[in-house]
Parts: sequence; structure tokens; C-alpha cells
Amino acid sequence: MHFLTTEFPAVFVADRQVDFTAVTATDTTVVVETRMRATLMNGRPYDNDYCFIFELSDGRIHRVREYMDTQRAQEMFDGNGFRQNG
Repeated sequence: MHFLTTEFPAVFVADRQVDFTAVTATDTTVVVETRMRATLMNGRPYDNDYCFIFELSDGRIHRVREYMDTQRAQEMFDGNGFRQNG
């Protein structure tokens, strides 16, 4: 929650846009493909594809996995102001 409420708007400072490009579902799994574009805190444009996999159990979200091209993201961030944990 901290990232979504504090760090996300500080990193992706303007022109945030998320487009849903595909949604596929079964009884227990939903796969959502998106493309996110924004302006980064370093002024560079950000444009990357994401895949979210939601696993359902008893009608609720049990687990969420997120995949994205980390190499592409690093190139857009170019190391400027990018904070890594761990």
C-alpha cells in the first residue's frame, strides 16, 4: 500500500495511463494484460507491458502475481532516482 499511495505518484509523476489489452478467465484464474505509460520523475517517458495473474479461491482473490519487463524499465529509469529494496 505504501508504494501505491506514496511512491507510485512520486515515480510516475504525470500522464499516467493504463490500457487493458487482454483479459482471460477460467473458474479460478484471471489473467490481465496491460500497458502502462507515464512520465517518470526524471522526465523520461515510461512505456511497459504488464501481466497480472489473479488466483481465486472461494470467490475471493487468493493470490496476485505481476510480471513486467524489468530490463526495459531499468533502461527507461536509467538508474536516476530508482530505489531498489534488498
